[in-house]
Amino acid sequence: MVTRLIILLALIAVLVGGCVWQEQRVSAAQQDRDAALQAKRQAEAERDSAKGSTTVVTQYVDRVQIVRQAGATITREIPIYVTQKADAACTIPAGFVRLHDAAATGNPA
Repeated sequence: MVTRLIILLALIAVLVGGCVWQEQRVSAAQQDRDAALQAKRQAEAERDSAKGSTTVVTQYVDRVQIVRQAGATITREIPIYVTQKADAACTIPAGFVRLHDAAATGNPA
């Protein structure tokens, strides 16, 4: 009777030990999976960020070039359309000039 009890207790101990070992294996596998998923998400975010910033920089450079070209054309054509007489007839109030200059420099008026 005592022998059977000892064998039964040993069998229960082996089963409990096996369950604990299996739980540790599953927990370690889940942690590894979570770490791999986090690394994947981070890599995708970096890739998307790099892709987006490259596109924006390219578009911005193209726009700056177009604006400079258009500005050069407008500057060259102003004397053609605005005569000296019309330019002299255009008076701008001093208050507007001060307000405009303050706004251009970012200072409050």
